Amino acid sequence: MTKKTLFLMMIIAFSVIWLVPMTTAQTETPTAPIPPEAIDFVWWQDPIEGAFATQIPLGWQVTGGMSDVFGVKSMTINVTSPDNRNFIGIGTVPIEWGIILTPEMEAEGWAEGDSVANDRGLFIAISEFRTGAKAAQLLADGRVEPNCDNYEILATNDYKREEEDGIIYSPGEVQFKCTISDVSYSGYFYAVTAVYPIEGIGTIWTIDTLYSIFVLPNNLPIATATLQYMLETTHFNPDWVEALSDPDPESYATLQEQVEDDTLFNDIVSQIIDLSHQSLLSYMTGIDGMFEFDYEFLPLP
Repeated sequence: MTKKTLFLMMIIAFSVIWLVPMTTAQTETPTAPIPPEAIDFVWWQDPIEGAFATQIPLGWQVTGGMSDVFGVKSMTINVTSPDNRNFIGIGTVPIEWGIILTPEMEAEGWAEGDSVANDRGLFIAISEFRTGAKAAQLLADGRVEPNCDNYEILATNDYKREEEDGIIYSPGEVQFKCTISDVSYSGYFYAVTAVYPIEGIGTIWTIDTLYSIFVLPNNLPIATATLQYMLETTHFNPDWVEALSDPDPESYATLQEQVEDDTLFNDIVSQIIDLSHQSLLSYMTGIDGMFEFDYEFLPLP
């Protein structure tokens, strides 16, 4: 999916980051990824399922991998510099979905703010739609602000929405600064929310893409280039892809049991699980095979 193969660009004069979808010409004749100068990279393979590999900065701490959430695969990569002052993230857990309240759901007793969650990483809430910028800001407010002595939003930007196969994508970003123990940091979250109109159900939406940067101010340009290089070098294990199957309904039955008497909501859960799976397949199709890499995957766990 082109929204997940977005590449980072930098406006040097204002230190503002934005993500630009690849054009058709770019996908036909892609340029091999070029690592940022002054940083050495090493291959890192998903330690959980062996699903993918990417290049990460040498010596940086890394967490993440391919998680299984009710049969849905969720990819995250988080890298932190050795001094713990620079962070780059791809993806997010928990997987968050919103359902726009309909009269039919109100008749079933649902109200704005109601939610169903599970400790395995899936969160579904009755919630109004959020643009990419709004979603990014709420994530920054919730995850970063509590750790800051001082926290300030510098800018929020929503970009033009695009429609693809009936799905509406809303990209946006937030830039902020945070001070912790007299040390200033620059922060940047980029999110794409996706809206799915479902006949007979209503409208559901999710955070389809999330990239995050939290670094010392002078490191913002190199962090941006590092994130771009990590995205460009991410590719999937052919053996894992071949073994990938559709989610088993039994895998999310425990979630549906929380509202077992609500047929409409359980139908929505089924739709969400399927859409999450299809989104991953689209992502893999969009980026895999774009470049050839001299990397041999380790055997699957």
